[in-house]
Amino acid sequence: MARNNVSVIGFADDAAILRIFAKRFGVRPLFAKTATYPAGEMALSGPAEPGKHMTVVANIKETPDSLFRVLLLAEALRAAGAKRLDLVAPWIAYGRQDRAVQAGEAPAGIVVARLLSSAFNKIVTLDAHSERFQKAFGGKLANILPSTKLLMPIVRTYDFVAAPDRGANGRTQRIAKAARLPMIQFVKKHIGRTVSVKAEGKMDVRGKCVLLIDDLVDSGATLIAAARVLRSAGAEHVDAFVTHAVDLKVLKRRTRGWIGSVQAAFDHASGDYAEWLM
Repeated sequence: MARNNVSVIGFADDAAILRIFAKRFGVRPLFAKTATYPAGEMALSGPAEPGKHMTVVANIKETPDSLFRVLLLAEALRAAGAKRLDLVAPWIAYGRQDRAVQAGEAPAGIVVARLLSSAFNKIVTLDAHSERFQKAFGGKLANILPSTKLLMPIVRTYDFVAAPDRGANGRTQRIAKAARLPMIQFVKKHIGRTVSVKAEGKMDVRGKCVLLIDDLVDSGATLIAAARVLRSAGAEHVDAFVTHAVDLKVLKRRTRGWIGSVQAAFDHASGDYAEWLM
């Protein structure tokens, strides 16, 4: 793909990552224009660049407008003659809603995946939540994990890495192997609204430093439960590294006292953020 045939476009509120990817392609970032009609409907327009390979850089956030504007932009670019449409969305909300848990419930993550797949040739994201969610894209999703190389300076300062539940086992095993560190695995149980975890097998963390690793974190209840077990077992220090934090500031406040520091790959919106994905 020739770089002079690529255009990178997005929205003003994602300007930081949009500029980073545009710089990597050696092009000037383009911005879509949004407006609102008197009745409240969204209006959107993008540049007309016939024959171009258009890469949309935009996070799919929790608000419905975030998804809708990306779909409108895809339609506008197609109508203007774009040769190909790709989407780089480091964060795609609703990924945890990958199945109906009760009769009559809509699995929003599956719906989001199908809508994006119908609009784009390829979608690139950072650490999608589940295999079921990934499959819903019908082969169009490229799921990029945080770079092991970039993680190593952080991870190698610890004595153990730990997966707070079975869903985190895969990524934690990969990082543990690269860093040549022992790994602790936890099993999670829900008792009503309470989360409890139990370590699989024996662990001796007395006086040790442990790094918890997870993907998407909201309330931090699982991280806190794992940190409590580690602290009770004598761990001197417990930190956490996550891919996405719904609200990193709130997460840090909630985990204070149990977890020393929380870092998020998605929070690296400046500097070498593009290296996490490309």
